[in-house]
Amino acid sequence: MEYVKKLPSTEKLLNELTPETATDWRTVGRVLTSLEKSGRTSSDGEQWINVVREKLTILGHKVSAGHLHKVRRAYSFLKSSMEADRIPEKYASYAKISSIEIAERLYQLDSAEGSEALAACLNPTNPATAADIKKRYDNFVQRHPEKKNAMHAAWEQRKKADDLQNRPEGAQKNHARSILLELQQYVMSLETGLSVKDANIEMLEEELSETKRLLAEVEHELSIVKDELKDFRMSNSRS
Repeated sequence: MEYVKKLPSTEKLLNELTPETATDWRTVGRVLTSLEKSGRTSSDGEQWINVVREKLTILGHKVSAGHLHKVRRAYSFLKSSMEADRIPEKYASYAKISSIEIAERLYQLDSAEGSEALAACLNPTNPATAADIKKRYDNFVQRHPEKKNAMHAAWEQRKKADDLQNRPEGAQKNHARSILLELQQYVMSLETGLSVKDANIEMLEEELSETKRLLAEVEHELSIVKDELKDFRMSNSRS
């Protein structure tokens, strides 16, 4: 009989959250993700993220739903990446959620860069701080502006526009010109990226067309060889 590993009961999982462990984001993340694997909601029909949030509040560690979403995302990234890169579990203790959360955002843009950032976070001799990982993230986006999410770019411009309202009129004009220039550069980078993609597509289409032409020639030559072979066999059979 095949052995099937049972998930821990939801009550047992929730009991792992104590006044001591409630401040450990990795424990919270593990409990939350394990609960969500047991089912979409609790027996009362409540989302697990709300159940965990309520339990943490009772334990005197009140957090927002947004923070728990961040914890879940960071923990899932940490766990899956450590397994994929075969990083020893003991290094997980160096993981700070502030650093891991930014490394995960970088991973969404580029998996190799994100993995390197995670390794820096788990460096036992000198673990990277959130500021270190944020610098990595910003440098990558500067080198690859086409990777930046359009919504994120719009949010940044909106924030700059809000800041602009609190500046003197002369500074507003200068800052407005700066924002306009940044927008123009961003649009140009997108257009350049699209042009490169279009050129690559056109090149691939040409290569495909040439491949089809060569294939047709090979098929034609093969047909001739088959006919010659057929004639040769017929000639031999008569002699």
